[in-house]
Amino acid sequence: TAKEPEAYTDEEYDIQTKQIYFNYVDETDGIKDRPVQLYDMTNIDYEGKKDGVAFEGGTAQGATLLIGSHSFIDGFEDGLIGVMPGETVDLNLKFPDYYPNSEELAGQEVVFTVTVNFIPEMKDERVPEIGALDVSTVEELRAFVKEGMDEQAQEEYLQEAQDEIWTQLMENVVFEEFPEELTAKSRENYAGILDQMAASWGIDAESYAQMLGKSYDDLLSQYAEGYAKQLLMIQAIADAEDLNLTDEERDLMYDLAGKKRNEVAPDLHDYITENDYVSAALRTCRDLEIGEAEWARMVAELKQRKG
Repeated sequence: TAKEPEAYTDEEYDIQTKQIYFNYVDETDGIKDRPVQLYDMTNIDYEGKKDGVAFEGGTAQGATLLIGSHSFIDGFEDGLIGVMPGETVDLNLKFPDYYPNSEELAGQEVVFTVTVNFIPEMKDERVPEIGALDVSTVEELRAFVKEGMDEQAQEEYLQEAQDEIWTQLMENVVFEEFPEELTAKSRENYAGILDQMAASWGIDAESYAQMLGKSYDDLLSQYAEGYAKQLLMIQAIADAEDLNLTDEERDLMYDLAGKKRNEVAPDLHDYITENDYVSAALRTCRDLEIGEAEWARMVAELKQRKG
């Protein structure tokens, strides 16, 4: 069963808000009259040494560190809690046994000499520098971040639920046969995908399949069967729930697709009818009564992702 959407704490919202703010805003001054607390952003200088010798990548001045973000190795952030700005402390720490950033430091004992310069604060007047739409104060930024985190949690929950439902369907449905034409089309589709994935590795498709421990033909067959099952399941659900587009709806869809050119692209019909996921997506949009503004937003997001 899919878990309910993750419920974030106020501290988690605050951490994300500060990380976004200080990623865009470079504060040069801040609080100096109280000690560092958990979830404070800090401005620090530090130098790390192993056996008394500074190691590469272990020194910085004016670095920002959010206490409680677990950005540094264990003990570093906790060791700064209670330190007053202007004070310098030595932190005797040990790198984790598995430390992919540096094999030489993995499992090694080190000393970090850290000076807390000040505790920067978020300021309303600098929030616009972030560039978030309709966000001009710290409170508005927090609300913006909270909304985004909650939406992401909901989307992840729905995706997980959808994947679980789909998995259960595929595991409990018996497929008596696969239309030869459908299987052939699935193989053809995946052959192109396999060529692209292989090219990204600088090898041919057969070598890529061998890298995955399969022969090229076995990999194509495995995908073709799985893809065919998905398409058959989608069509079966569409038939059972009366989700198929009528001829009139298809004609209207083609007209809308070609609206700006006053003509329908000659390959549009084939693109829709030969791609079952496209048809299924259009049926879903129809059932949800997706309007022109929502379509425009989806198109804009797709263009942004494609660069």
